[in-house]
Amino acid sequence: MRAVAFQSPVDSQPPDALDQLLYSDRLLTAKEVARLLSISEKTVYSYVSKGLMPYYKIQSSVRFRAKDLSRWLSQHGYAPR
Repeated sequence: MRAVAFQSPVDSQPPDALDQLLYSDRLLTAKEVARLLSISEKTVYSYVSKGLMPYYKIQSSVRFRAKDLSRWLSQHGYAPR
C-alpha cells in the first residue's frame, strides 16, 4: 500500500496575484490593469488623469509597473476588522 501525502487546501491554492505582481518588473498596459482589477479601461485612465495610480508615460502611451501597482493596491486596500 502506498502512503498518500496530505495536502492542505492552502498549499494547493495558486499564488496570490498581488505577490506575483510585487516581484515583477513587467510593464502592464491599461487594458491589462483593467482586466486585473476588474474595472474598465476608462476608469484606469481616470485614475491616471487624477494622479491616483502610479504610472509611466512613454510618449503617448501609459504603462504601469507591476510591482508599483502591487504596492499601490496594498496601500489602498481595505480589510474589515
